[in-house]
Amino acid sequence: MKNNWLKYRLFFLLAAVALIDSCFGILVDFYTAKHPLPGDYLKIEYLMKSSDEDMLIIGSSVTINAYIPQIMEDSLGLTCFNGGCNSQTLPFYQCMVERILSRYSPSYIVLSMRKDDLFDGSLGFINLLKPYYGKGYASIDYFLDKQNGRKSIFLHSNLYRYNTIGCRILLHYLQSAEKISRKGFEPHAVPKYPPTLINHYEYASAYRPTNPELEACFLKIVDLCRQSGVRLIVTSPPLYIKLPGQGNSYEFSVLENLCKAHDVPFINDSQSAFFLSRPDLFHDNSHLNYRGSEIYTNRFINELREKRAELSFK
Repeated sequence: MKNNWLKYRLFFLLAAVALIDSCFGILVDFYTAKHPLPGDYLKIEYLMKSSDEDMLIIGSSVTINAYIPQIMEDSLGLTCFNGGCNSQTLPFYQCMVERILSRYSPSYIVLSMRKDDLFDGSLGFINLLKPYYGKGYASIDYFLDKQNGRKSIFLHSNLYRYNTIGCRILLHYLQSAEKISRKGFEPHAVPKYPPTLINHYEYASAYRPTNPELEACFLKIVDLCRQSGVRLIVTSPPLYIKLPGQGNSYEFSVLENLCKAHDVPFINDSQSAFFLSRPDLFHDNSHLNYRGSEIYTNRFINELREKRAELSFK
């Protein structure tokens, strides 16, 4: 009798969990049908579902603080959005580009890359995209399955996929929508004390194999843009870090050669002599402050114009 009671209790417990999981998913789906996911997801939602600009900039946090869309719009006569997202890497970029190009074809996609983007051993913070698992986004499902391995079974649970969404929704009305109102740009303040130069110049640029998965992501982005008639431009913003290789580290030389092999323009400003002499333009060694962002955006526009024949800029 006692064993039967334990069995029934376990059954009712599992049924209750399944019911709660299902109801939670229905509630979140109901909310997101009328509202975008809040917090960090505001920009992701915009890129995946609403963006319609002529030029989209994709990248990580260094991208968010480097390119000011309003200045680019005023100078180039193109609508522009900064789609940089914190702590992301090539798998995330591929997911965004794939989704964007399934809706429309912008004239240009600017892919802003860091030194190690082809070499890191992980898929980055791709788990941020858990709420979109099983929603018909093939690349998102693929990378989440790969990242989670055996734990992928939990991705079928609404409670697991949306485990941070409830808090984000509650906090949503206390947060600013400036991520979208500034066209995706988020300025960094000028720090009280400028950063100190990190000098890796004396070290040799040693051979490192690229991560095949990450290189495949890059090539997939190239292929998606080419098939859609979108001009892809690869860039790297200024660093306050002196890299080995006399201004062209091994990692960036690999990226440059990859871009050349696939006819993709590469504008590498990571070792700009001007910015390496101006610590006052940085928030930290990897991120520009708002003064640096204004100067860099204008310099970047001039670099685009120098390639006007290649890129069809006015």
